[in-house]
Amino acid sequence: MVSADNKRNADKTAGIFLALAAAALLTVILAGGLSAPVEAAVPSDFGLKEGDMISAFTTAGDPDVYIVNAFGFKRVVIKSGVFNFYGHLSFDKIRQVTLQARDAFPTNDRYRNCGTNDQRVFALESRGEDTAVLHHVNMAGAQAVAQDPDFFKKVFCINTREFNSYAINSDFTFVSQIPTYSRGVGGSPTPVLITPTPTVSPSPTVSPSPTVSPTPTPVTGGVTFSVATDPPASTTIPKGATAVTFLKFNVSNTNNIGVTVTNVTVKRTGPGAVTDFSDVYLFQGNNRLTFGRTFNSSTSEAVFSGLNIPVSANGSMALSVVADVSASASTGSVHAFAVTSLTASSFTATGNAQGNNMTIAGVAAGTITIARSGTLTNPQIGAQDAEIVQFQLTAGSSEDLKLQRIILTNTGNISTGNLTDLKLRDRANNALLATSGGFDAWSRAVFQFSPELQIDRGNTKTVSLTADIGSGVRAGDTSRIFLENSADLLAIGQTLGFGATVTRTDYDNSANDGTDASWIVVAPGQITLSFNGPSSRDIAKNSQDVEIFNFTVTSQINAEVRQIKFNFDGGSGTADFIGAGNVVNYRDVKITDVNGNSVIWGPSDFSGTDSGAGDTSQTLTFTGTTNLTAGQARTFKLTLDAANNANVTSGDTIRAVLDVTGFNNQVRNVDNNTFVATADIVPSSNLFGNSMTVRIPALTITLATVPTSQSFVKGSNDQPFVGFNMAAGTASEARVTSLRVTCYIDADGSTDFVKGQDTDASGTVSCLETVPTIRLKVDGQQIGDNKSVAAGTDGTATFSNLNLIIPAGQTKVAQVYGDISSSAFRNSNAERISFDIDSASGDMAVSDQSGNPITASGDDVNGAASSLRIVTIQEVGALTVAVAPTEVDVTDARIVAAGVADATLAKIRFTAQNEELRLAKARILIDSLAADADVSDNVTSVSLWDGSVRVAGPIALSPVSAAGTVDAMADFNTISPNFVIPKDGSRTLIVTGTLNTISGGADSGDEFRAALDFDDNFEARGTSSSTVITSAGSANTNGNYVVLRKSQPKVNLAALPTTVLSNGNQVLMKFSVQANNGDAALKHLAFDTQSSDATVALSNVSIRESGTSSDIPATVSAPATGGGTLKVTFTSEQQVISGGTKTYELRADVTGAGASDTLTTRILGDTAIVTGEPGPLVAAQQIDDLGDVLNVGNDTDNDGEYNFIWSDMSAIPHNDTAATVNDTDETGSNDWTNARYIRLVPSDTQTLVFPS
Repeated sequence: MVSADNKRNADKTAGIFLALAAAALLTVILAGGLSAPVEAAVPSDFGLKEGDMISAFTTAGDPDVYIVNAFGFKRVVIKSGVFNFYGHLSFDKIRQVTLQARDAFPTNDRYRNCGTNDQRVFALESRGEDTAVLHHVNMAGAQAVAQDPDFFKKVFCINTREFNSYAINSDFTFVSQIPTYSRGVGGSPTPVLITPTPTVSPSPTVSPSPTVSPTPTPVTGGVTFSVATDPPASTTIPKGATAVTFLKFNVSNTNNIGVTVTNVTVKRTGPGAVTDFSDVYLFQGNNRLTFGRTFNSSTSEAVFSGLNIPVSANGSMALSVVADVSASASTGSVHAFAVTSLTASSFTATGNAQGNNMTIAGVAAGTITIARSGTLTNPQIGAQDAEIVQFQLTAGSSEDLKLQRIILTNTGNISTGNLTDLKLRDRANNALLATSGGFDAWSRAVFQFSPELQIDRGNTKTVSLTADIGSGVRAGDTSRIFLENSADLLAIGQTLGFGATVTRTDYDNSANDGTDASWIVVAPGQITLSFNGPSSRDIAKNSQDVEIFNFTVTSQINAEVRQIKFNFDGGSGTADFIGAGNVVNYRDVKITDVNGNSVIWGPSDFSGTDSGAGDTSQTLTFTGTTNLTAGQARTFKLTLDAANNANVTSGDTIRAVLDVTGFNNQVRNVDNNTFVATADIVPSSNLFGNSMTVRIPALTITLATVPTSQSFVKGSNDQPFVGFNMAAGTASEARVTSLRVTCYIDADGSTDFVKGQDTDASGTVSCLETVPTIRLKVDGQQIGDNKSVAAGTDGTATFSNLNLIIPAGQTKVAQVYGDISSSAFRNSNAERISFDIDSASGDMAVSDQSGNPITASGDDVNGAASSLRIVTIQEVGALTVAVAPTEVDVTDARIVAAGVADATLAKIRFTAQNEELRLAKARILIDSLAADADVSDNVTSVSLWDGSVRVAGPIALSPVSAAGTVDAMADFNTISPNFVIPKDGSRTLIVTGTLNTISGGADSGDEFRAALDFDDNFEARGTSSSTVITSAGSANTNGNYVVLRKSQPKVNLAALPTTVLSNGNQVLMKFSVQANNGDAALKHLAFDTQSSDATVALSNVSIRESGTSSDIPATVSAPATGGGTLKVTFTSEQQVISGGTKTYELRADVTGAGASDTLTTRILGDTAIVTGEPGPLVAAQQIDDLGDVLNVGNDTDNDGEYNFIWSDMSAIPHNDTAATVNDTDETGSNDWTNARYIRLVPSDTQTLVFPS
């Protein structure tokens, strides 16, 4: 489909010729007293005029381009080739309009060929992107106006070139048959049939309001550009080098809608002249997106405008700037390319894309010349592998060349879809060099050579291009192929490694007469034959009307076909057409019109003798007349019956060949009463069908892998017992109409299986009373009725009146499901049940697609009495509960922030056995670490989650007054949606808590955990049984302990300024501290330093914020030589605001370091948590635990020395005053703690190394 975002560049594209139906036609319409026509907007309502091209791409994302007429209707530009048919419009003239303005003009695709003054009107029907057909509106003008008063206002004139680019399809005889083109924004074309209602007119007072624009789609993000990750490195480039990549850059679109790059400006910098370049291009991979541009001599800029490069929503696009270096470039000039501006839709992109410096060498690149060669024969419609191009490549004398890429351009009027299967070949030996699927929207075909084509210096290669000519072309259509730009031919010199200088003056189409390009004109082949299939496949013995050949006949004339001839052989295998007793193996050979499903030629049978004439080859000539209409394509199929003879064996092959000699003097032109010459029938060679292989229809039964053996509880309904693979042979589908299964039982779960019923120590147990109802399912759907197995030792059940069709070569799985009696598990024994197909041939009724019986194979695939897929029936299900594996920062022992809602406290994994279970009740406990602590005020409510779905809660906690560590609990008696644990599977329940704030009563430093109570208020129930489980094991399931804080710091290492060790002042360690959820304060840090040399000493140790020049006041102790613990106690606490980060440098003067010495440093952590006031920091870096009343006043027993002392600043007031020698002082605020649970503490080491 022609779109505003995918057209060729404005300077090389053309517009659309637009004309309107004659005004006299309008007079005819109005003279008859008809109902008033529907009023439409007129172009002037929106500031437009007749013939304007419009698009709503910028405002609404609709890529289609339309042309409006004076009566307020518009046509769609349906395909890119249309722009090659006209010459007066360009893409810079497309008017961007609002969605309202676009929709004010109804779309009506009705056309006349005004180039020939043809008065007929045709309707255009869209068949997909860039595809459409015409239908002659075959009705009188008065009749058309009666059905649509605006009929002739909607008719657009087109020229002969555009008219001939469409295939002509069936006639329309009613206006209601004319489709209206419709596209949802961003979607694909969707023809919608409408019925005109000319008697209904809109209110004449309603007029368009062009000043009101629709609400635009919300746009977020933007567009940026940047240098690619693999930019071309700085290098020296020879003079005359072609297609040199100077810059690679990426365009990134972070918007939630796609954008289109419309303008790119590239600037050249460096000590060189713009004349060093002949052309500059934009490429995407191997695809050239633009024509050659030149750098402006004043600005050194090359501007690429009128681009239409789409970038998807939240996507990116990689582009390259490629240049041809002038052969006269100045030696030593230096050039670098940069993107300085880029526009995409309504966005002005930001970014930086600067390439590396490239220097012009004093040598010249090799050369290559391309020129037209040879004489082409005009191909006929439908020709296969027609030669449409021939050119010669000549390597210059300075370098051997390897051809990597060539891009050929076609300016003929053959649509891209009618030149396919493009192959470049070496004309000397017909070797295939490169292929392309076809010409793109810019009429270019890209060929990449793999392996590269070697052309030694001074040598030549003659290359040809072949293509399949589609049946949609018309006689007189043209192909004009040439090399459009030098960069389209990339031949790498093997000495200098750059693209050779290209001379293309003999293949650039500048003469426009075919002397310097490859021109062909489609010859008027009168009859075109094309083979459609089918592909090689298996066909069934004893099958009827099997299609083995399908073909289309397209006629450019009115003709009658009097005869058609087919040859038959074994193709790739061995044929056997005549059996013993000279009985033919293939009969009822006939040719049918596919559309009408009517027999045109035949039927006929093979004839001959066994092992004699006709046994391995046959020729049938069908006589009888059928007519072909000019411009019509008719499709036929050849079918036959494969007999049910003994001599028709698996592996026999048959192939049909359409013998074109059979048309000699048998196809008559009814307009001039002459026979069509064989030269006018295309192709001139026979059409070979594919080999078909005879197979015996079959159905093979095997045991399916699903379901496996498993256990269910009694009372469970609709459970799977066994699956049978039913594989149809490749020759024919298999239709199963009846299936009998047999039940086997083991009554006490310990002996072999017995058919129908078994006995245990207490009596007889039967299949019928254990599994009273069974059913058959395929693809999850039941087929047939519910059945019960026969009583006693029979144990069989037959599913009849089935219609299970298994396509040829495919497999379907039939599964036996059953309802297990609630009285099962008799005599306290677990019964075992299985089902099998004892005899596939006897237990199944199967036929092929012709109704012939098929003998199924595969007996006792489930082992019968030695069963393989077994269901064991248990009395009740079982449940195990465990804490889920620990997740870092999710369920591990860690700091949690006060005031956070739904903080994860635990994840508990439930595993069900034998049946599916539903959690009905649960009790969650909040458990403190110490028996004398009360943590009930830290959690305000608890919720239960299944993944991201809350299934219960929030429930407020209830205090627990009993002695012990449990302080609070929450009972969940309603869980919805259901939390279901799958049978023999697991599901994880997430326990979250909403944490109280410090001001609301939470205590900083409290340690607690969540736990599942194993036996109080617990209940799980079977979803399809009466199972009730009231205990989750024998002990509570506990999560990890967490510590509540008002805030928490996070430590990260930063890159050292240098990792080289030297004597003098050095940064030993660099790290950052980030405060999360609130402010944090630092008081004391301890570091471990280690040197590989005992003589290395540290002095004048200090710490400062990175980026500052002054040290932070602190008391510092340094280790002796060789390493040890280095301690820093800040004179005044260091505060980090919530969400902020401070980066610190630990510095020292280093002495004694020598060759290869190393010095490593890391931050030390703490292993036991404590909360209290700062102790005598200078003496022992302590924290007095004021909460531990048992040890108040006994400082030496209660406290130790800590390595990382910080505060969450939760106390009011907060300070960093150190206590004296005992806890009773309480002069400092009680909100200080150590490094326990701080992430990345202790830290990794940072190492300095002295050069060797």
